[in-house]
Amino acid sequence: MPEEVMQDHLGFYKFFVETELEDNDRLVFEWSIKQTYIALGNMMTAAAQIDIDSCPIEGFDKKQLTSILQNEGIIKNANDFGVSCMVAFGYRQTDPDKISMKLLSGAKLKISIRGHVLIIGWMSLSGGC
Repeated sequence: MPEEVMQDHLGFYKFFVETELEDNDRLVFEWSIKQTYIALGNMMTAAAQIDIDSCPIEGFDKKQLTSILQNEGIIKNANDFGVSCMVAFGYRQTDPDKISMKLLSGAKLKISIRGHVLIIGWMSLSGGC
């Protein structure tokens, strides 16, 4: 991408952040998360095209992960950077047609939301990710 085009894009993003997100760090981070998912979807699609499996990951302990990344020198300043999601890439151990799913005996997760109860059986993927 030519330098002047990149500068135009950066100028647009700066204007958008300053006018639409009103210097609200929380709003900026939330918008950034949405932008991350656009790139994440493209990475996962490209990986699938060359037979690399992927799995998006949410629900991680953000503080603990940030601490690990700082200790490893990957993130220098946690005030300037934050992790919104993760993704794992790799190759499955077996062919998907050969994966057998077995319900673990008695293992269930019970979730209650506004009076509705959802019970999910835990499943084991032998040879899966």
